[in-house]
Amino acid sequence: MMSPITLAGHTNWVYSLAFSPDGTLLASAGWDEMIRLWNVQTGQLHATLAGHTAEIYCLAFSPDSATLASGSHENHIRLWDVAEQTQRAQLEAHSNVVAALAYSPDGRYLASGSYDCSVIVWSADTGQPLNVLNGHQQDISALRFSSDGKRIASVAADSAARTWDVTAAESVSELAGHARWVHCAAVAPDLESIATGYGLFDENRAAGIGEVVIRSMAGGSPERRLHAHDNWVYALAYSHDGRTIASGGWDGSVKLWNATDGRQIDTTEAHKDIVLAVAFSPSNHLLATTGYDQLIHLWNLDSLSGKGVSP
Repeated sequence: MMSPITLAGHTNWVYSLAFSPDGTLLASAGWDEMIRLWNVQTGQLHATLAGHTAEIYCLAFSPDSATLASGSHENHIRLWDVAEQTQRAQLEAHSNVVAALAYSPDGRYLASGSYDCSVIVWSADTGQPLNVLNGHQQDISALRFSSDGKRIASVAADSAARTWDVTAAESVSELAGHARWVHCAAVAPDLESIATGYGLFDENRAAGIGEVVIRSMAGGSPERRLHAHDNWVYALAYSHDGRTIASGGWDGSVKLWNATDGRQIDTTEAHKDIVLAVAFSPSNHLLATTGYDQLIHLWNLDSLSGKGVSP
């Protein structure tokens, strides 16, 4: 990957990144309790959203880019008016950290996943909880709606994955997990596959090994096991066409993988410390990365056209 544009301003670890669906803004947040909105075209700070009083773990834009949802260690969700740069609402129902957020493609629903092991489906219009989905035994790592907005896929830290009907109380399918703890997860846009990131020691316990496992939601043996990093994997994202996976880890590197065959497309020593979040722009032209060094890098992926990332 070519040299990135670097965005500086956070004063503590950055845990979450989200591009607005219209492609104009990048939102970032983390342990400094501030949300920053960046102009993707210029790399300049667009706005700062203040109000959280604890670490922020997840962000999600509404499909029309008008609302930004943020989840934190306060155990609730804040909804922000992006144009006015003000808080619109506060949603309270979880009893622990809110660690995952996702809007349905039609904008009707907002789903939240928590360390309380539940997924809550909210009305995006009224802010009222419509359904509470219980069944996971560990922290929720990732959420994604189906393209028709009728199903949600969720992944927990024990690597168990479930698919839910938005209006039902029980999951419609379940994929059992591994004994190892999942540090991060991502769900493919078609909900057919999940990627989970792990960390383990080598046989002599002298060094860490970071692994990414790509599995079919239908079950069976792991589709792909990628020896991804030289230490724990802490960040994963699918491109919006589902063809590419980005991973980041404790070794500070970011890697791009072909989601179908597991082939490594590219790698870069992106950061000087642990990478905690990666995100593709809606067009897949850009990749944003961030982590412990408090910096955000914007990488142009156009040079990879034809190698796994769609132009």
